[in-house]
Amino acid sequence: MTRERIVQAAASIVLSRGVVETSIEEVLAASNASRSQLHRYFANKEAVIEAVVDFQVNPVLAGQRSLLARVDSVSGLREWADTFVAMSRTRGGVGLCPIGGLVGQLAEQSSAARAKLDDAFRMWESYLAAALGRMQERGELDASADLAELGTGIMAALQGGLVLAHARRSEQPVRTALGLAVDRVALAAAPAGHLELKSRKDS
Repeated sequence: MTRERIVQAAASIVLSRGVVETSIEEVLAASNASRSQLHRYFANKEAVIEAVVDFQVNPVLAGQRSLLARVDSVSGLREWADTFVAMSRTRGGVGLCPIGGLVGQLAEQSSAARAKLDDAFRMWESYLAAALGRMQERGELDASADLAELGTGIMAALQGGLVLAHARRSEQPVRTALGLAVDRVALAAAPAGHLELKSRKDS
């Protein structure tokens, strides 16, 4: 459909050139759409960019919801973290999170887009909190642990690690940041979790 072609074309241009350098003329040319067709779906460039945000965000959230739905232990959380380390290694440290990569471009450009990105991070953090909640239910995480705080901490570690990895062209910052974040969860764990952390550090 024409709308999908326009959004996909805009997303590709934003990825390669950034939001500021993306023009409506380029989007029209890349999507083989007319200006009247574009305005049938979008009032202006900002509306196109908001659609690009949805296009980038929705697959990430769907994937993370599926992955984190299976996490109910510290070891499971480490496996989840390892997927990002492996991804960063495969890419040579190049490549930001599709959501995080848009924040720097849009946070000061569009309040509507910034709100969408904030909502996306909060949704992702809720998936992490749900995984931590399952750990509590199993008795692996202390009942007094603040799940929302831990989820935010893990998200901050992930996004910061990906930024440093991008700058250094190495997966090591992602490995270090997420390792420390998961260790923090282990410190909030029941005695078995403390033993798991001690065993990991001693090995």
